[in-house]
Amino acid sequence: MRVPHLVAVTALGAIALAACGGGGYSSSSSGSTTRPSAVATATPAAATVKTAATGLGTVLVDGNGMTLYALTQDVNGMPTCTGGCAQAWPPLTVNGATLPAGLDAMVFSVVAGPDGTHQLKAGKWPLYRFAGDSKPGDTNGQGIGGVWFVVMPTGALHK
Repeated sequence: MRVPHLVAVTALGAIALAACGGGGYSSSSSGSTTRPSAVATATPAAATVKTAATGLGTVLVDGNGMTLYALTQDVNGMPTCTGGCAQAWPPLTVNGATLPAGLDAMVFSVVAGPDGTHQLKAGKWPLYRFAGDSKPGDTNGQGIGGVWFVVMPTGALHK
């Protein structure tokens, strides 16, 4: 049944908004997904970033195929999602300040997180996953609060 799933996603979205200070709620989901194709693979201990086809088009995903998002409130490329926000929107972290091997330096970079971790960026956007996405290809975080958006392979946001 999709109704319990929708209720769970809506509840999680409300929690995420409270944690991150966004207003309003909207969600997009796609049942359409294809096998992720490798764009870049980092060292085994670091992040893996690929692309995958979703209902929103081809987007960046992590090594498990989970959609990657950006927070438009991350001004000047500095991550601001911490605490409860980071529980709902886990940051994509890497081991160390050096860009992992295999990632295109024209698109990706690493920024120090507020908690001392190192977060991967695409374009000017620190990357996050959404706890409300339950399977590869889900894009339930798209547009939440008008501040969370899926990241395209170029580092641009899907708005």
